[in-house]
Amino acid sequence: MAVLSGNQCANVPTDLRWCDFIDDMEIPTDMWGKVYLVPRVPTRRYAPMVKIFAKEPQTQVFRNGSYWRNIQTKGGVEGVGFIYDRASASGNNEVTMFSGDKPIAVTFFNTGQEDDGVVSDPFQMTIYPIEQYQREVIFCTPGSQGVPSFDQNYVAVVYPLTDQGTMPPDLEIGQVVGGQVQWQPISAAFGPNVGDIFPVPVNGKRYAVKVLRLNDAVYRIRCSQPFAAYSFGFSNYDSYGHPTSAAFKVQLPDTIPPRPRYVVNCDGTVSGVNGGDPDVTDYPDDDNIRSNLGEIYLDPASKNYTLDYDPFEVGTTRTTRWRLTVDNPDQDAIAYVVFRDRAGNDTVITVEYKARKITIQPSDVDFGMLRKGYVATRTLDVVNEGTAPIRVTRLQFKNGEQGVFEIVNNPIPFDLQPQERRQITIRYTATNDGVVRDSIGVGDECVFRYRRLVVGQTGEPVIDVSHPAARPLDFGDVGVGTSQTRTFTVFSRGTVRLTITRATGPTDPAFVPEAAVGQISPAAPLILSEQGGANDSRNFTVTFTPTAEQVYTATITFSSDANRIDSVVYLRGRGVKPGLSVAPLDFGEKRINPTQPYPYLSDWQTIAMLDPRNDGTQDVTIRGVTVSNDTYGNGTAFTFDPPLNQVPVVDIPPGQSYSSVVGRPIYVYFAPQAVGPHEITVSFDNSTGEPRTATIRGIGIAPRVTITPTVTFGPIEAGTAPDVKQVTVTNLSRQDWQYADTLHLRDLVPEVPLTIGADGTYGTENFTFDRQSLNLPRTLLPGQSVTFDASYFVAVPGTNVTNTATLVTVSDALEEARSVWNGSAYSGVARIDVAPASGDVCVGSTTNLTVRVTNTGDVPVTALTFVRFTGPAASMFSPPTNLPLPNPIPKGGTYDLIVPFTPSIPGGPHTAQIVLRINNEPTEYTATLSGNGLQQTAVIATISETFDIPQGSESLPKLVRFQAAQPVTMGNVTSFRMRVTFNISAFAPILQNGQPVIRVLGPLAAAGWTVGNDVTVSYDAATSQGTIEFSLNGTTPLRMQAGDDLFGIELTATMPSVQPTDGGFVVKLETVSVNDQCVVIQTRDGIMRINPVCAFNLRFVKITTTSFNVRVNPNPINGTGADIRFGVGYDAPTTLELISTSGDVVATLVRGELKAGEYTVRFVPNGIASGSYMLRMRSGDYTETVPIIIEK
Repeated sequence: MAVLSGNQCANVPTDLRWCDFIDDMEIPTDMWGKVYLVPRVPTRRYAPMVKIFAKEPQTQVFRNGSYWRNIQTKGGVEGVGFIYDRASASGNNEVTMFSGDKPIAVTFFNTGQEDDGVVSDPFQMTIYPIEQYQREVIFCTPGSQGVPSFDQNYVAVVYPLTDQGTMPPDLEIGQVVGGQVQWQPISAAFGPNVGDIFPVPVNGKRYAVKVLRLNDAVYRIRCSQPFAAYSFGFSNYDSYGHPTSAAFKVQLPDTIPPRPRYVVNCDGTVSGVNGGDPDVTDYPDDDNIRSNLGEIYLDPASKNYTLDYDPFEVGTTRTTRWRLTVDNPDQDAIAYVVFRDRAGNDTVITVEYKARKITIQPSDVDFGMLRKGYVATRTLDVVNEGTAPIRVTRLQFKNGEQGVFEIVNNPIPFDLQPQERRQITIRYTATNDGVVRDSIGVGDECVFRYRRLVVGQTGEPVIDVSHPAARPLDFGDVGVGTSQTRTFTVFSRGTVRLTITRATGPTDPAFVPEAAVGQISPAAPLILSEQGGANDSRNFTVTFTPTAEQVYTATITFSSDANRIDSVVYLRGRGVKPGLSVAPLDFGEKRINPTQPYPYLSDWQTIAMLDPRNDGTQDVTIRGVTVSNDTYGNGTAFTFDPPLNQVPVVDIPPGQSYSSVVGRPIYVYFAPQAVGPHEITVSFDNSTGEPRTATIRGIGIAPRVTITPTVTFGPIEAGTAPDVKQVTVTNLSRQDWQYADTLHLRDLVPEVPLTIGADGTYGTENFTFDRQSLNLPRTLLPGQSVTFDASYFVAVPGTNVTNTATLVTVSDALEEARSVWNGSAYSGVARIDVAPASGDVCVGSTTNLTVRVTNTGDVPVTALTFVRFTGPAASMFSPPTNLPLPNPIPKGGTYDLIVPFTPSIPGGPHTAQIVLRINNEPTEYTATLSGNGLQQTAVIATISETFDIPQGSESLPKLVRFQAAQPVTMGNVTSFRMRVTFNISAFAPILQNGQPVIRVLGPLAAAGWTVGNDVTVSYDAATSQGTIEFSLNGTTPLRMQAGDDLFGIELTATMPSVQPTDGGFVVKLETVSVNDQCVVIQTRDGIMRINPVCAFNLRFVKITTTSFNVRVNPNPINGTGADIRFGVGYDAPTTLELISTSGDVVATLVRGELKAGEYTVRFVPNGIASGSYMLRMRSGDYTETVPIIIEK
């Protein structure tokens, strides 16, 4: 629909006498904007009136960028629902920018000609927001189509300036001549002056308005930048004004709202009528009419719902899908979904959901650690916590009960009454490695939720051997028929007990293990890590006896309950014949940098020595020994005794070894300095003609320790309880550090001695830790941790201090770990708590807020200092009135600050933060202050009256009453001043002692209110206006209810020379001042009428007649008057008027609805000059004019 607003006879402003017809089309609220640029009419002296509405409640309105007023409601009475005032703050004729924090509408009202005496009259013109500006408009002046023209025609063009502050060169005006548009720049046609520049930029742009005076024609204006154009014009007491056009986004005749299609499910969600997501489609089907989708949103009154929809292009997309889900199924939910098309048509649907409150108790379940294959059970309760019965149809685990977590004998379906519970059993089978998590859920056919977390942990046995395929147990070269014995190790690396049930192999009889290997069986298994934990191990020996010259390989496989990592020992050796054989050495894993040097190994015959052997049948000479290869460049970790360059030349007889000839082998030590593999090759220069070598291997290992790197304590208050934190020391696992080993943690010490104490004794930096709980020294296997308490405590109150210290591990780790501790304590000298405060008071009045300050410190507060107010309403609060402190605030004591609050605008809450300091310290303390500005709008109305005036005299005195139309129930108004304006050609006040008679009435009289001594009376002959100003004063606050008479003024009426066309005179009431801003007094004018019948002594002399006629006797009429007799042929509205030769109505003798008959009226020409006049009678369709002469 379209809405036009206006007034048949508008007085602008309302206190002017002359009115005019006004109207304009309203902008749809969806097109309202936040920024409006209001031009001025250049010929006028004073600013126009504007009326501003708000689309939403509590909208702040700004004038030229500064806060102006608040519109409290969307619609309503003046001052609450809209603003009506002069456009400029000064009242002068200036361009003005209005803006709002929410969409507003601005209407421009040109004032009447009486406002400033400039040729004009009221018109109403809608101002468009900058969002509706266009790049081209077309319009015409009223006289362009041959209708009567106006004397002056203008167009005001509002446009953005260039960056140089000039008019855009492409801002052009075109005039239609002969059907063609002739364009030229406005700067060329009307001069380069930019016009009036608006005082505040918009989005960084400066705007100006240039007013062009036009002749009657059709015009077009265009520009590359959006602009607005307003057309207006004037004649004497006549005017017009309207915007030329606006860029409304929606211009289609779409009146049909979108139609959502959906089904509400029992869980509160929605779905499509045929499944899937619901959809919404805009209508009608006609593409030329339909505006398409504009927006979809949840009304703010919705609760516990989330709306989602597929993205769509506004104004283009016709159909889209949407979704609605309940946020918390345990709570009731309601959704109001709005579907609106681009034309503003909307459909609102309501979706409601009632929660089903079913849960599982207790809370989350932890089965702890179980070995793979083990089973454990727990019992839970399914509870109906709601108020209605529920039939449970779903009770299940999220991951589908795949053999890990199961519900034993699942009882579904079953019924639960309100507050009833049903016990169920769940089972955990430890089948998966590590931590297993699942969720158990419960519900009915409508709502199902996973409500409890269930956790289980499987401890996995892991087997590892020292000689996997990548590093076989190598016997080196062994003479045929001779034997070498080596050692390998089986490790348990898991977190639970490892059970080895069989050892198979070796697969070649040249390798023979010790008897214990073959004795392992299911009946007599080998158990490692009996109590859990990693790094348990067992050593076994294997003897290699080659029977031929060849390479031998074999394996020994261990069967266990482990299912990963290595369980196969790889064996290798070579049979040689005849000649020299040397067995390789493998030290396995050895700790680097041992705390004590390694002793000779106990099994020196096979591992700790090189002892070449003559496996041939003739002597072999060893001429020298050297290291021929260093694989990793770290071979210096191996040392020899004697050094290889000191090994003597030796002749070894057949069947004997180097040691049997020399008396000792070549001893080899492995002392790794770095972690990782080490490998060298030792070559023996001999007389066999074939090179003989021995490979020596080893791995350097070391634990790596970590400790909580940084611990921050406090800040704490000195002298109060210590701050306790936890610190953790960890030996990294094999997964985190491949060369991990057992850690021997001997101690934890401060890096700087005495800075950290132990076991309750605080160090110089105020730290201590619970050393006793660590049971030092202690051993940590790879992956194990130990946690202990650390404390920070400053004993002396009133101390402001910061401390730092470092705790260092003492261990055999690769490197020590450090934990840096930082602590801070503040003085207990003073600390306060500032409580918030609030209060309400009338706008412009002051109330005192009580802000309570409590000393929560340890010593008295000797100085309390106000620093500042912060926040949006800081200017409404004044510094405390009762500072400085009269006395210190003791510990635990309080002091009430008195903070004045004076709201400058109505509404609220107006908030600010008070900032305080104490004892000249920099710490700031704040509290929130808030208050509301109260204001009530009252209305006092002038009661219209009719004055009966006997012929040739004035009326009897009549009390013109002024009555409350809206109440006053608050505030402290004890004085207000009013102004009453009346027409002195018809009315005069009754005077006593030279002062008008003003009477106090009703509740004011009862409360003892009186009229002040400052009554003034003034008369303006030029405007025929009389004015009475007076004050009403009371000792008790103003209170009134609608309908109460408040005061009155005694007036008498006389017959004016000219009667208003409607027989009434406006008595205008205005508020001059009120002594309390809490109350705004608005006024309404009244109409005073003169009874024409009584005034002219109309007498009915004959009941019937069928003719219309007028007779005057005598004519000419002297000063004593004449009888005028006239006839009315049928019942009709009748007037009898005296008309001057210029056509003006000099006097109205009769006005009213008369019945058929003959009448006489006595006319005495008081106040009427001698001369020629016409006596005009009008009755129904009959008109007769009779010339008369007045001779006095």
